[in-house]
Amino acid sequence: MKMYIGKNIKEQRELRQMTQAELAEKLGVSNKLVWSWESNRTEPKAAHVQKMCEVFGCSEDELIKQINIDICYDEYILLEQYRSTTPAKRAEIQRYIAYMTKIMEMKNEES
Repeated sequence: MKMYIGKNIKEQRELRQMTQAELAEKLGVSNKLVWSWESNRTEPKAAHVQKMCEVFGCSEDELIKQINIDICYDEYILLEQYRSTTPAKRAEIQRYIAYMTKIMEMKNEES
């Protein structure tokens, strides 16, 4: 699953009649990086998302909302952390989630 928040970034920027250069300056990044986000070539890190929300005056959830995927900011951070791990760590995380899901199901059956 690839995140496509570039459209939302562009919409928020244009609503405030800002250029990519102006947004880049406020965020302390290059114009090229803002362009890369808006064209969905790369995804902003969580820290950049937070800073953009401050600049735009919107919530993280509003900025990262998806057209076909509903994801909240907490999930976005988890996804970013997950993507930054090795394949072996990802497999370990998946096993842990499966284990925890089984435990929760067993607790629900006991209730």
